[in-house]
Amino acid sequence: MKRFLKAVVFYVACGCGCLALMFGSLIFVDFDTVDAGLYPVDVESAAGWTGDGQIFVVDPVSGNDNYSGQKWSKPLASLAQANSYCVASRGDIIFRLPGTETVSGPVVFAKSGITVVAVRYEGGHLSIPTDQVSFATNAAAGYTNGPVIKVTAPVRLIGLQFDGRNTSGPSVLVNGEGGGSLGARSSFEGCRFPKALGAIYGIEFSAGIDNRVENCIFDGAFTAGIFMDASASNEPTKNSVTGCVFMNGTSGIVHDTGAICADYIYSYNVFFDMTTPIDFNAQASNGVVIGNWFPDDANSTAYDEIVATVAADGVGFAGNRYAEVP
Repeated sequence: MKRFLKAVVFYVACGCGCLALMFGSLIFVDFDTVDAGLYPVDVESAAGWTGDGQIFVVDPVSGNDNYSGQKWSKPLASLAQANSYCVASRGDIIFRLPGTETVSGPVVFAKSGITVVAVRYEGGHLSIPTDQVSFATNAAAGYTNGPVIKVTAPVRLIGLQFDGRNTSGPSVLVNGEGGGSLGARSSFEGCRFPKALGAIYGIEFSAGIDNRVENCIFDGAFTAGIFMDASASNEPTKNSVTGCVFMNGTSGIVHDTGAICADYIYSYNVFFDMTTPIDFNAQASNGVVIGNWFPDDANSTAYDEIVATVAADGVGFAGNRYAEVP
C-alpha cells in the first residue's frame, strides 16, 4: 500500500508530465487484506508530506453514503458525501472508482486542497485506469438548471467525466465572483466533457484566476467547450488551456462579449470539426495562442476575425498549424 500511495502523492504533486507517465503505464499493487484501512499511519511521512490529509473512496456502483469511505469494503456512494468529509487545506484525496453517478444538484467544491482522482480497485489490486471505463457524474433527468460540479476553491479533478443538462449553462462551473482565492488555482486533468445531455458549455469560468485545463476532451455540439465569462467584479485572468482536444462543436474556446481576459495561455490544443475554434468575440485581451492545430485557414475560420485583427486586439500568436494547401 505504501508504494502505491507514494506514487499517487508524486502524481498528485507533479502535474501534467507525471499524469501522462502514469496513464501510460498501468500500476498494480497487492494488499495483504482488502478490508485493511486505506493507508498506514506513516504514509504521509514516507512520501514526504507534512500534513495529515485523509483518503476517501467513492464507488457509485456499490457504495453507501452511510459508510466511512475509508475502507475498500466500505466505500461511499457519492462525491458530495466524500467532499463533505474533507477538510480545507488538509490535502485530502478522493479515490473515485468506475461507474456513473447521477446528481440532482451541483457537487460544490468550496474547500481548498482537495484532489479527486479516477482509480480502479479489482481483486486486491489498485491501478490508474488506462482504458475508456466511465467515471461519469451526470445530471439527473429533472436537473436542468445548473452544473453538476461547482468550484469556488482550489481543487484538482483528474481522469473524470462530467455531463450536465443545463441548456443555458455548463456541466462544470468555476465561480470566481468576488475575486481573491474564489475560483482560483484549480486544475482539470485528463477529464472528458461529452455533450450528451444538454449543457451548452463543458466548463464555464465565471472570472477566476490561475486555473489550468490540461489533456481534456470536449466532444459534441457545445456552443463552447470552454466559456470565459466576466463576472460582475472580475475578469478571467491567468488561465491556461493546454493539450486538449475540441471536436464536433461550434467553438472550442469562447470569450464572452464584455469579458476582457488577461494573461491567458492556449497552447498545443487540437481543434477539428468546429465552426470557429477560438472565438474572441472581437474583444480586446492580453494572452498568447501557441502551437495549436487547426484544420482551417488562419485568416478565415480558425478565429472570429483574421489574425492581424485579433493580434491588434492584444493576442500573441506563435507556432500554430493551419490547414495545409496541397
